[in-house]
Amino acid sequence: MLVHGFASDLTRNWKDVGWMGWLNDAGYQVIALDCRGHGKSAKLYNTEDYTGTKMPEDVINLMDHLGLETAFLMGYSMGGMIAARLVQHHEDRFGKAILAGVGGSMLNAGRGDGSSIANALLAESVEDIKDATAKGFRTFAEASGGDLKALATYMQAGRPVFVSGDFAELTLPVLVIAGEKDELVGNPADLAACFEGGRAVIVPRRDHLNTVGDKVTRQAVIEFLAE
Repeated sequence: MLVHGFASDLTRNWKDVGWMGWLNDAGYQVIALDCRGHGKSAKLYNTEDYTGTKMPEDVINLMDHLGLETAFLMGYSMGGMIAARLVQHHEDRFGKAILAGVGGSMLNAGRGDGSSIANALLAESVEDIKDATAKGFRTFAEASGGDLKALATYMQAGRPVFVSGDFAELTLPVLVIAGEKDELVGNPADLAACFEGGRAVIVPRRDHLNTVGDKVTRQAVIEFLAE
């Protein structure tokens, strides 16, 4: 079960990069979804539609619809946060979990202020955006063909709240992966340490956008799933 990142979709995050082929070649059936507000899924413009457990429950509802009792789980960036919430509340549905494109900054961060990114998404022109990070998200969203208003609404809803104790009683194996140059997410080892069965991989010389398709990421995931 694959859960994509913010402003992306299942095709851009997983198929185009190569993940569906790699996992198929390794013997796995691949299931992915476009998260609400993204891709071919419904575009919603109320912040309440993106809060709480709504996005994780979309994954569980899809699994139930398919009659899929358990699966391995991989999420990237936003999908990594969704995956963290899924194992927190539905550990029994997942044999192993890969939280990629996330790290220690996910902990104790509260519902972080996404207003700068939301404002960038809603700006009349990308040339009007001064914040480099926010400008990067706007450029990526436009290149992905995303619905800027829906994506801005997601950002206005804020990020989920996690503390290390949320995962203390979980026993499923968890792999946390982030790029060495990913300045957005913090150290993956800090997040992995919150899980009894957690381990971390730092992908050399990669940032938030190019870690997902790196050969180090691919090898780490395939080996982890095969153990």
